[in-house]
Amino acid sequence: MSQFDFGTIDPDTKDGTTLAGDLGSWRDALNTLHRGTTRPSYAQAGMAWIREVSGTLWELSVFDGTTDIVIANINPSTNIFSLPNDSVGNAAMQANAVNTGNIVDLAVTGAKIADGQVNNPKLANDAVSALKIANGAVTRLKINGAAYASTAEVRQASEPFVPVSPTGLSSAQVSVGRPNGPYVTIDMHAGVNFTCGQSQHFAVTNPINEVAGRVGLLLFWNAGGGPHTISWGSQVVSMSGSLPDVLEGGLLVPYYCEYVGRVWLP
Repeated sequence: MSQFDFGTIDPDTKDGTTLAGDLGSWRDALNTLHRGTTRPSYAQAGMAWIREVSGTLWELSVFDGTTDIVIANINPSTNIFSLPNDSVGNAAMQANAVNTGNIVDLAVTGAKIADGQVNNPKLANDAVSALKIANGAVTRLKINGAAYASTAEVRQASEPFVPVSPTGLSSAQVSVGRPNGPYVTIDMHAGVNFTCGQSQHFAVTNPINEVAGRVGLLLFWNAGGGPHTISWGSQVVSMSGSLPDVLEGGLLVPYYCEYVGRVWLP
């Protein structure tokens, strides 16, 4: 902590030794950014200084001639720099001010977002893409559910638009395969729920474009003849240890994509 000002330097009364001492004190004040528990008495409008609030909190302030404006907090114990709590609130950020061009890839993580602070007016449509979100950064705790009552703000950069309700369930349904095709491929970029009619034995190949965490339904129906045998790709596994292998009338199967390369059936 060091604060010092020369005052008036009178060359007729101040000798070299005293001036040298003053210069040393002034150097210390400059090097510590005039750190102290109160504003320096010599502060003028525009002066930056550090208020030492405690051993774990320094306030970097600018004196505007009347008031000290805190522009940052510093914890000298943990070496953490942070903005004051009220410096950037909801009202301070202009709607659509942050877009993909302003965010370094993976810079926004869960630790950087206060609970409930990101809502519809703060994000430009299509501003958030897969590259902008670190794995695991967005959880239910980080999303203000009331702000997503409509689906208008939801866009997916790498897959078609899928209507999403506040509960997170999608109603997207896609027909896959051909009635007489022997192979069925589930493309998770195309939808969530999949339907297919078959009139012969068929194989469900390994899914493509898997989306980790995706939950949906597979509906197969008998389009003629049968019963028909079903085989599955190696990435599709069963929690019961036995995958459905026969299609007689109809078959409704829920699925869960744990990660790319692993899809679970009951």
